[in-house]
Amino acid sequence: MNIKDKAKEYAEGKAINALTAAIESAYAEGYNAGFNDGVASKEGEKPDDLDDGVEYVDLGLPSGTKWAADYLKDKDGNIVYMPYEKAIEMNIPTAQQLAELVNNCHIKSTYEYISSYTINGINGEFVCYNNSILYEAERGSYAQHPVFWVKLDGQEGIERLAAYIGMGDGLGKYIFMGTKVPVILVR
Repeated sequence: MNIKDKAKEYAEGKAINALTAAIESAYAEGYNAGFNDGVASKEGEKPDDLDDGVEYVDLGLPSGTKWAADYLKDKDGNIVYMPYEKAIEMNIPTAQQLAELVNNCHIKSTYEYISSYTINGINGEFVCYNNSILYEAERGSYAQHPVFWVKLDGQEGIERLAAYIGMGDGLGKYIFMGTKVPVILVR
């Protein structure tokens, strides 16, 4: 056997081994990705439904807006209360998004341990918000509805729009902008 034949025999073995290793690696990566997708779908939580610790729920709204599953909370799990000027820096719902929510979802009061309202989306998904406490001058007052800030352009004076879910049309009322109110985020 000459040197060319030995080189050819050596190269064939190496090429087959390299191809085999590449195919094994691709198979394992594909298997793991599929497995992880399957686990995520069984748990009902997709990675893109979480953003900075906030879980968002798709209620099947025409605009595609997703609503936070709960009020904004701090790292210890406590509801965050803030005045309008701080809330407006976040992605709070607009008046149009609130109107879309109210007009396309079924809102129902629920009484378990704490009074709350369930908002059922047209696709069967839902969010549930507890009734709120509003803080003005560090004195809390209990609202008999979930309350959160709403972004509305062109507001003047010292009052801002806050959603009052379950009250009348749910589109809210104007309250003093320095009142500390829970925050609901959308995306």
